[in-house]
Amino acid sequence: MTPKYFGLLIFMLGILLAHPIQSQTFIHAASDLENDPTESLSPDAKSISYDFDVQLDSLWIKLDFYQRIDDKEWSVKIGLDTNFNENDGGLWPGMNQSMKYDILLDIYFNPNFPPPFTANVLDADGNYISSNLSTGLQDTSSFVLALSLSQTIPSVSILRVIAGCGLVFGSVNDDIPDASSFTINLGSAQLRTEKQKIPFKIYPNPATQDVFLSGFTENTECIEEYSIFSMDGKTIFHKACVNCRDVSIDVSDFSNGLYFIRISTGNNVFELPFIKNLPTSLPH
Repeated sequence: MTPKYFGLLIFMLGILLAHPIQSQTFIHAASDLENDPTESLSPDAKSISYDFDVQLDSLWIKLDFYQRIDDKEWSVKIGLDTNFNENDGGLWPGMNQSMKYDILLDIYFNPNFPPPFTANVLDADGNYISSNLSTGLQDTSSFVLALSLSQTIPSVSILRVIAGCGLVFGSVNDDIPDASSFTINLGSAQLRTEKQKIPFKIYPNPATQDVFLSGFTENTECIEEYSIFSMDGKTIFHKACVNCRDVSIDVSDFSNGLYFIRISTGNNVFELPFIKNLPTSLPH
């Protein structure tokens, strides 16, 4: 990786994830033996852990590796069994066949690309669902992703999870766990279900320049104030207004990642998640 892109990577991703990671306590889910990938050049997974916060509508998954991963090309796949039936869904592309998945988080990293991460949410048939994933390097040998619970798994209370890493986009050369899955109990999905009933929506999502709030009619309440906060709860932006119905917010200076907008209408308070992405091309 050139110094230019390494600095860009740290700026884009390190700033984004530094606060939530430092304030989180990840729950250890599984460990993996060293030197067990099926390809010698593949990243060698060490452990996988997670954290979640229903109030922040977020799930974080962290993978630690035995060696540096910031200076090479690699991929990570994370399979989610969302209906607690491990026998239906997509066939896992690695050696661990303990479960099939309903949702696949597909991540590819190339330090020579700006931006270096490509991250997609796919269904069991490989169809594209969204790119609403926030990804970053915690350090030179740790990778973290964050997803919105309400956008990705809105009515799921219990997840089975399997993961793996490989050399290139699409490959799994090292499973974690090797021969089983692990479970994440998210508790009641009522809060996330209620979020789906919000009469407003935010678009575009992901956004690069501006986000807009829509859905306001003569029958809906007007906005009195709104705030934007990051994954760690830090307030990024706040504005009070009088009878606002058309709202646009410039997020071009925001760091890449997952944010939440809190809307107060006087009688109700709503929260909506959105993703800030960098443009597909950057100036040289």
